[in-house]
Amino acid sequence: MELSDPKIIRSKLMDYLARREHSEFELKSKLGRKVSSIKELERQIENLKKMD
Repeated sequence: MELSDPKIIRSKLMDYLARREHSEFELKSKLGRKVSSIKELERQIENLKKMD
């Protein structure tokens, strides 16, 4: 399943983070093969970092 919707990518990131702390590298590794756009994944990670 390839993820392309930014809202779904963000939701998946939040799911991973809810379970335990993940490094940015781990998040990119786990979701990188599931998303259609690495740039969108990176954008969503940056958005989450700004919320911290």
